[in-house]
Amino acid sequence: EYIEKRAKLWDGEYYVDLEVIRNNINPKFYYSKEDGTLKYTTPDTIITSNIGENTWTDSKGGSGEEKFVISKEGDDTLYVALEYAGDKKTTVKMLECGGIRMHPVTGLVTVDGRVVDLPDRLMLILKVLLENQPEAVSRDTILKEVWGNGYTGTERVVDTQIKYLRKLLGQKGKLIQTVKGSGYRMKGI
Repeated sequence: EYIEKRAKLWDGEYYVDLEVIRNNINPKFYYSKEDGTLKYTTPDTIITSNIGENTWTDSKGGSGEEKFVISKEGDDTLYVALEYAGDKKTTVKMLECGGIRMHPVTGLVTVDGRVVDLPDRLMLILKVLLENQPEAVSRDTILKEVWGNGYTGTERVVDTQIKYLRKLLGQKGKLIQTVKGSGYRMKGI
């Protein structure tokens, strides 16, 4: 399940709802509404940052400054910069093609920096195409990846969904190419 409705793009940085961060990326974050801080814990250190700022301090006397605001409040929700929240042992690589960007964990999709709200199935189709680019992906593979092995309809549902996906991506929809007799592929500019 993708969580794009719980993510934002502000000032060129991706921010994700703290609960999504805790449940899907890194459970070691805590929000103290009373003192307006975000805390991150390691086995021997507590790192603290004030909401709306780009600096942090730690319980060992260290401090630092990020190039972005670490956390922001909006819509009665605390959002944390995805770059800050990522597990330092695991680097999440954005899926990209010709101005289309997708975060593989949150499902957040942008086209030339503009957030595009895609239904879950379309997001999964886009993810399959981006992960396999520039290779063609068969309709059958898309069906299995997106609808599962139990799907009993025809492959034409893929064609209908691709048409809708292209429309939602606007001018960048043309990056999804039909490969006659095979399926679809992403073709960057």
